[in-house]
Amino acid sequence: MPSRTLDDLNSRVISWKLHSSYRKDELRALTELRLAVEPAAATGCAVRGSIEARTRVAVIGHDMIKAVRESRLDDFHDLDVDFHTSILLHSGNPLFAELSSSVESVLRGRVEINMYPRQPEESALNAHEQVYRAVLNGDGSAAHNAMLDIVNEVNSALGLSAI
Repeated sequence: MPSRTLDDLNSRVISWKLHSSYRKDELRALTELRLAVEPAAATGCAVRGSIEARTRVAVIGHDMIKAVRESRLDDFHDLDVDFHTSILLHSGNPLFAELSSSVESVLRGRVEINMYPRQPEESALNAHEQVYRAVLNGDGSAAHNAMLDIVNEVNSALGLSAI
């Protein structure tokens, strides 16, 4: 694997690596980043996000689960990207917000390389529901724990070792 630089957070670099022989290393690095950042971002969104932002996250989360129930999986994938990036953007932390395009790239890239479940696990849907309800209710601790469950499940599904 080549040495890492700040360019590694560039969406085009992420996409290139996901479509290359560096795929597994890239997925591990990005999932570790998500494990470190997304639970904290969910906490921030719950406790610092405006009511409008928290409501937006809840609506996206609700629509995402509804899309799965209606077998609209392409819509689900788009809404999942929107869900995770909205949490980062409304976390109250500008550094987390800057990572939203990187997270979007890895989520979209996983769909492109067929490393994203066509049918999400019920446990993943439940965790997303727990996140959006906690965010809407301003419960930072519950949002953190549920988001940690989501990203840990991604880590396991990709066959990556836990950190």
